[in-house]
Formats: sequence, C-alpha cells, structure tokens
Amino acid sequence: MTLQNTCFDAMEPRVAPMKKLFVSAVLLLITFSAANEPENIVVVVNKSNPVSNISVRNLRRIYLCTKKKWKDGTSILLTAHQEGNPINDRFYNRVIGFDRKRLDGYYSSERMKGRIIAKPIALKGEEFIQDYISRKAGAVGFVEHTAVDTSRVRVIKVNNALPGDKDYPLKEF
Repeated sequence: MTLQNTCFDAMEPRVAPMKKLFVSAVLLLITFSAANEPENIVVVVNKSNPVSNISVRNLRRIYLCTKKKWKDGTSILLTAHQEGNPINDRFYNRVIGFDRKRLDGYYSSERMKGRIIAKPIALKGEEFIQDYISRKAGAVGFVEHTAVDTSRVRVIKVNNALPGDKDYPLKEF
C-alpha cells in the first residue's frame, strides 16, 4: 500500500499540470466558441406597428429613405447604432449592399439634393434603440437577436422568416 501511494504521489506532480492544461484548453475553447457564435440581426418595430413581415427589398427602400411611410400612413423613423459599431456594417452590407461610410455619403448627397431630410438617428446600443422604438410609433431598427426585449419592441419577419429559420436573410454564417 505504501508503495502504491508513493508511486501515485510521484506521478501526481506530472498529472496535475496536464489536468490543469486540459481543463484550461477546454474552457478556452468553450469561451472562444461562445464569443464567436454567429449573431443574427433582427428587425424590431414599435409594438403598435401592424407590420409583421418585411421584404429585404422594402427594408432597403426604408434605409435608403425612398420609402417614408408604413402602410397605415405612419412616418417611418429610422434608428441605427452609433458610428463604429460593427452591427451597422453587417446590417447595411446584407440589406443595402454597402457599408456605413458609403451609406453616410449617400445620405449627404440625397440631403443636398433635397430628397431626404435626415439619416437614421444613431443610438448608443440595443438598449437605447429599443427604448426609442418603444416610444415612437413609426420607429424601426435592428439589433442582435440575443438582445431583444420583447416587452418593449416586436421582432418582425424578414422575407417571411425569423432568426433560426433556414431561409432567414439576416443570419450570420
């Protein structure tokens, strides 16, 4: 018995660091996987907005300010994230086909021509966007699906699909 304990004790110093290394590697892998898990972007509107589905084409028209009213006649109020937030480029690339910088140039050009009055209101993040939308009947915005607060806003379908659906057009790969 003493010999077995001595043998085990002699191996313990080598096994313990290996266990620690293995556990650390697994934890790092889990953390890295969770941090890099794709985030779906969802389109959210005020809860009173009757729209339940929107095509990518109409969403593009809305964010290019060529569609200015909802079907019920309510003015559309655009929101976006503050400059530098990567969700802007992800959304604009998917919906419009270019990044925020190019979109800002488009807005400036259209304002100078008198075709639009203002670009989307840039808010600090998901909380502020949803707060604004919850207080403005015609407001629309986009947030990460994991950040949606359905007590304040409503997620609408895009091309008849929701996040998690196979054909959802705003999903990340």
